Amino acid sequence: MHLSALDLIWAEGTIGKTVALGRIYSMAKTKVLSAITLLVLASLGLWAAGPKPIPRLDGSTILPAEIDSTVTRLMRNAEVPGVGIAILNHGKIAYLKAYGFRDREHGLPLTADSVMTGASFTKAVFAYLAMKLVDEGRLDLDKPVEQYFPKPLPEYPAYSDLAGDPRYKRI
Repeated sequence: MHLSALDLIWAEGTIGKTVALGRIYSMAKTKVLSAITLLVLASLGLWAAGPKPIPRLDGSTILPAEIDSTVTRLMRNAEVPGVGIAILNHGKIAYLKAYGFRDREHGLPLTADSVMTGASFTKAVFAYLAMKLVDEGRLDLDKPVEQYFPKPLPEYPAYSDLAGDPRYKRI
């Protein structure tokens, strides 16, 4: 029986390693190829048991599929045409995905690069950041704003109209 040879197979890994799988002689070429494919995919990180769970604030985890189903359900119920989601863990993006449309009328999908206005969302973000500063002891909500500046507010050009109005001291 004539044995066939598989040519040298090269696969470049994401961390710069090159995997060489040499010449293989086998009568059961299909089984060998299957095993090699699994080994290569596993070594390159292309084959895994499934999507990586994303850590949550309470220490539990959530799968991307759970996020997808929750977001799409909420979008459908609230009739929201498009949503962008970014989950950060330890300063790194753990999950990033766009859902729906940026322009439903023209059928343009929302993408992770779509530009959207923040509108009133910035109020909630500012409030959250202010409360984080309160938790850290860096901001006292009962302390007048002027006490955080090196000079009185009316001495700053943008607030010169407050000169002669003592009420600014209570802001």
